[in-house]
Amino acid sequence: MKKSILFLALAAIVIAGCNVSGYKHTKSGLYYKIISKGKSQPLKAGQYFKLNLQYYIHDSLFFDSKEKMPQYGIVDSVGRPYDYSEVLHLMNAEDSLVTIQLVDTIMKTPGIQLPPFFHKGDKLKTCIQLVKVFDTVTLAQVDYGNEMAKFKEKEDAKNAANFDKAKKDLADFIAKNKISATQTPKGVYVAVKQAGSGASADSGLLVGVKYRGTLLDGTLFDTNIGPDRKDTLQYPVSSGAMIPGFDEAVRGQKVGTKMTIYIPTQYGYGAQGRGDVIKPFYNIMFDLEVVSVKEVPKRNTAPIPTEAQ
Repeated sequence: MKKSILFLALAAIVIAGCNVSGYKHTKSGLYYKIISKGKSQPLKAGQYFKLNLQYYIHDSLFFDSKEKMPQYGIVDSVGRPYDYSEVLHLMNAEDSLVTIQLVDTIMKTPGIQLPPFFHKGDKLKTCIQLVKVFDTVTLAQVDYGNEMAKFKEKEDAKNAANFDKAKKDLADFIAKNKISATQTPKGVYVAVKQAGSGASADSGLLVGVKYRGTLLDGTLFDTNIGPDRKDTLQYPVSSGAMIPGFDEAVRGQKVGTKMTIYIPTQYGYGAQGRGDVIKPFYNIMFDLEVVSVKEVPKRNTAPIPTEAQ
């Protein structure tokens, strides 16, 4: 309870505004305020730390590591310029910290990419709560592993709920639009528009397809169909080269088959999404045609002759 009360008090200081009165600053210009919880051992260079971070812009929280993973690192007597690591060595093991950085200064740092809601004149405010200090890297690694396991468990549970919702949404879409389709074992809906009669796209063979990929609302995200597109997508069936839903729907289809496939997000781009169009947990669909099936070309494994040969 004491920790949570301290962290709330820390956040209140940050939200109070952009006034830097009472803050110290480093040579690089970083404003900081250390909030001491009481007597504890000072941090030493070479120790490893575990901390939680909260980032604010316009006095609004936009990142909280408690919802993700704690941050780990090594205590450095110098730290990175214009970064909270500059002052970690000044803290005791149970202290907390507030820093204020000018976005104008951050923008001058080479290689830094800032979120689009960062603008000149803004101030980035960070609440930092030291959670634990480790004397060896082994202890830090063990703790990191434990935190990663807990994080993965939470993410898996959250993803499972989103996958279930997306699966239901796709089933509702198929029913609402009265789409006649069969389902693969993974739950991909396959609506064959024209049956093929050529060779079958069996595992290990090289299949060539023409495709048009969209969201369920028709938003296009990729295609190789059109007057300016002469290319054919070719890949070995069951090789893992394609998303699972696409590969499963194409596998076993004959040359000449034209179909529309509806892929549940779990077997599409899932929790990561893809690019700007396919957001996490979006179901997708493809209009596609199987245009070729052939053997995968064999690599030339003959030894290269040398002058001696």
